[in-house]
Amino acid sequence: MSKEKNTNQKMSKKKIAIIIAVIVVVLMGLMTLIANWMMPKTIPIEKSTIFSAEEVEVKCLAVIFALNAEDYEALQKDYVDEAMKSILTKEYMDTAKSSLNVDWKASVAFGEPTIVEITQRGKTYAAAQYPVTYGDTTVTYTLSFDTDYKLAGLYMK
Repeated sequence: MSKEKNTNQKMSKKKIAIIIAVIVVVLMGLMTLIANWMMPKTIPIEKSTIFSAEEVEVKCLAVIFALNAEDYEALQKDYVDEAMKSILTKEYMDTAKSSLNVDWKASVAFGEPTIVEITQRGKTYAAAQYPVTYGDTTVTYTLSFDTDYKLAGLYMK
């Protein structure tokens, strides 16, 4: 009887080990899927079926011109999504601009933008890096637009 009990215990331990191994494999697969879903995937804007490179560049310039002119009313009304409206205010942007040590009234020269389509967490955006030179200081704007071409993100460095 003890031999039979010992065999049953070994079988139970094997079953538990198999169940644990299956659970670990399933969890690793789920973590891989979630990580893949969260990681941004980029494609050249020319291959986008959603965005036009020309339209993204036009929107970038419009936003940059409005920022330079401090026309926050136009930005709020015409160019930004709902989440950005609370951020694109004169007070907020004055604080952001003051950290860059740039003469914002100096002559302006625009460089060539780099534009891509980014899909992350099930949402798709157009993202552009646009270098703009003020006098002898270059500011690189990183702008992202949602599928309605509304500004969804802005970073200046």
